[in-house]
Amino acid sequence: MTENTLLYISTEYFSSFTEVYDLGKDATAPALIKELMQLFSRFGQPVEVVSDGGSQFTCKAFATFVESWNFMHTVSSPTHAQSNGKAEATVKNVKKLLKKCGSMNDQFWKGLLAIRNTPLLCGNSPAELLLGRTLHDSLPRYPGPTMLDNETKAKILDIKKKEKDTYDQHTTPLLPLQTGTRVAIRSRVDSDWSLLGKITEIKPNRTYIVLTDQGSTLTHNRRYLRPAPPPAGNNTSQANNEQNPTPTTNPLGGRHVGLRDPYNLRKRCPKN
Repeated sequence: MTENTLLYISTEYFSSFTEVYDLGKDATAPALIKELMQLFSRFGQPVEVVSDGGSQFTCKAFATFVESWNFMHTVSSPTHAQSNGKAEATVKNVKKLLKKCGSMNDQFWKGLLAIRNTPLLCGNSPAELLLGRTLHDSLPRYPGPTMLDNETKAKILDIKKKEKDTYDQHTTPLLPLQTGTRVAIRSRVDSDWSLLGKITEIKPNRTYIVLTDQGSTLTHNRRYLRPAPPPAGNNTSQANNEQNPTPTTNPLGGRHVGLRDPYNLRKRCPKN
């Protein structure tokens, strides 16, 4: 692949069936919309499309396309990959295949065919789940269509539920924020909380639209937002108290203890 070449990678949520399009250097909204129209005419109109919020997805032309084809468009938080985990996992697999093949050559497309025919945890392949049959390839296999029964569908939904439950066990719930709330923003995983703004819109999946003090509009998951005091206060230091309490002196024993968590997610008691 040459530099500055854009690949559009899509995956169907239920079946994990993957499509890859080479947009070349024409990374414009019309080029993307053209590919999506072909995709939708081949497999049907989607109920919902989840994107990473790139400029091709947030322009007026794409909004018109969404209205014309009657589907819901959801933008995931750019710094919170888990909010669009299905797509992130698919992109990783395609990148791995592309790195192994060197380019989108004969071996790449055969590899993508193999991915579509590889059984998932439910026992069926993406091709079987989406098309009801295995795609013909060079591997010997027993011929005949594969019918997707209710038991298989239930198994897939059960696997997805277990994956969600496992993820939830290792996360700490955060209280929802309201429109108009002033917040401190962590714009990147490795950044501090010095960026400040105000919530202007609430989206599904704990995603918020924030207008920063500098006038820019950002989309972030709740994980990267903390309530902040009014502008007159010490914004950064007070916002950091949500997860980093400031030590204070215990008058009873002279020991240092943390301030009480504002969300009551943890309790700190002075030691005797």
